[in-house]
Amino acid sequence: MRILNRKIIINVGFAAALAILSAIGWLSYMEMTSLVESEQWERHSNAEIREMVNLLSKLREVETMNRGFVITGDEKYLEPYKGALKDIERRLVLLRDMANNNPRQQQRLDSIAPLIREKLAMVEETIDLRRTKGYQAASLAVMAGRGKRIMDEIGGMVAESQ
Repeated sequence: MRILNRKIIINVGFAAALAILSAIGWLSYMEMTSLVESEQWERHSNAEIREMVNLLSKLREVETMNRGFVITGDEKYLEPYKGALKDIERRLVLLRDMANNNPRQQQRLDSIAPLIREKLAMVEETIDLRRTKGYQAASLAVMAGRGKRIMDEIGGMVAESQ
């Protein structure tokens, strides 16, 4: 009887040790899975932030090309303009895809996209004014400050996303 009790105690001890080791293994696995997911989300968020900053940079580039054209009237300032417009649209689509699982980021894009389109429409308008009515008309449109206010608003929204 004593030997039987001893065997039972030993078996229970091994079973308890096995259960403890299994629990530690399971918790370690869950923690590693959580860590990997967190790292993936962080990487994704950083990529979204980079794309937002790149979008803002491209928009500022368009604004700079526009100013160069307004000041000089030289069409060479507009050569990269069409490519920049396509790049801005491509970045907006990419950001929309990236924000697929993030309602807050989607809201931010819903707010930024119309402002970007408004800014681009203003740039087109300024280019047309410079071509048709000359420097003075285009200069007055730029000096009205509406474009700067829109860019400041877009910049603030991009900064919020960081």
